[in-house]
Amino acid sequence: GILPVHSTGVELGYDLAMGSGQLHLRSTIANGRGNNPDDIRVVDDTNDAKSVLATIFYDGGGLRVGASGLYDRIAAADATVRPDLPDETIDEVITNVHFVLHSGDLQVTAESYTVLHMTNDDTFRTISSYAMGSYQLDKYRPYFRAEFIDVNGGIDPFFVPDATDPGAAVGRDLVETVTGIRIDVSEWAALKAEYRFMHPLKDGTGDDEHVGAVNFAFGI
Repeated sequence: GILPVHSTGVELGYDLAMGSGQLHLRSTIANGRGNNPDDIRVVDDTNDAKSVLATIFYDGGGLRVGASGLYDRIAAADATVRPDLPDETIDEVITNVHFVLHSGDLQVTAESYTVLHMTNDDTFRTISSYAMGSYQLDKYRPYFRAEFIDVNGGIDPFFVPDATDPGAAVGRDLVETVTGIRIDVSEWAALKAEYRFMHPLKDGTGDDEHVGAVNFAFGI
């Protein structure tokens, strides 16, 4: 995906009692991005800069709400790695807000990310947001999810180093909805059926996609 969900570094945290819950503060310094989104820097970094992440969230009474911000400087790469933006450093800023509610049989989750990649001449912005809700009715749990992706500034040269590559997974603007139901067949088994609809936005490239899926899972 577009987020650096894996990193190697140091995290410091502080928890403060607040009412029936806790306020959590977190700060992380870690190795930053590698040459591409799949390049996870474990032992070293590609430059002297480190990624810095700050997070604050409240958790209590089935409610969690918070925000975070990350800054990193992605090292320049030559044309063999990043042909659309050779030998240029990229500043990365990622912001996030999230909301989670677990109240009895009701579960609601909403989250939004903004990813900014800034070069000497351009700024590329990707916004990804989703919301999901479900409700337990005996052994049935119907659910619905909506996701929105908005890309501005053109094709991001970090996510898509070569826009002419026919195999490149070019990020696109779209709206996606998922409607489904989960049936708890037993304590250790569940059946899930869902319908997914994806609609491209803005430039109108691509067709609507309709996907149906059935899944059976069990534990042993």
